Amino acid sequence: MIRILKNNDTGNYQDWDDAELLEAFCKRHHVEAFAELYKRYMHLLIGVCMKYLKNEQEAYDATSDIFEKLLQIVQKHNIDNFKNWLYVYTKNHCLMILRHKEVEAKYVHHLKNNGHLFVEFGLDNHHDEEERTEKYKQLMNALDDLSAGQRICLKTFCLEEKSYQEVADETGFSLNQVKSYIQNGKRNLKKVMIGLNEQ
Repeated sequence: MIRILKNNDTGNYQDWDDAELLEAFCKRHHVEAFAELYKRYMHLLIGVCMKYLKNEQEAYDATSDIFEKLLQIVQKHNIDNFKNWLYVYTKNHCLMILRHKEVEAKYVHHLKNNGHLFVEFGLDNHHDEEERTEKYKQLMNALDDLSAGQRICLKTFCLEEKSYQEVADETGFSLNQVKSYIQNGKRNLKKVMIGLNEQ
């Protein structure tokens, strides 16, 4: 049963269960209640972050980031089991970090081996490494927004460096379909990147 809270009720938060702490934070804005809840499961956050990120400093940085974000988003969710919800949220946060690292690794690889892609999509105009990396991320996001056929064919052709025939063999599309998807996909990506460059 949820504790009946008054506006001035701060109590001894260590004795409260998770649901009571969430109630105090979400409905009475008692930040101290959430701090107790976070303290209670901080070891879980660090453990999950270490499991996925494999780096102590990155794990602690991620834990700090999660705490700041939780203060904003936890009130927007209907949470029945905070521990389980927090585990899933932390896991997804770490996976997002790993995806970003993967994107940056692909950027470095393609910069070294496929400079023509950067010329083709307008990324060569950005000489600052951080800016080029950001534009590459935008390119990957734009790629994900393409139709399924265009996205699959372009990823296989450009990122995996497969030939038209290899793309056709892997996707099951005809050779003409593959060429059409790649041509139209490149044209759509160019439009997006030109628009971003003009902002």
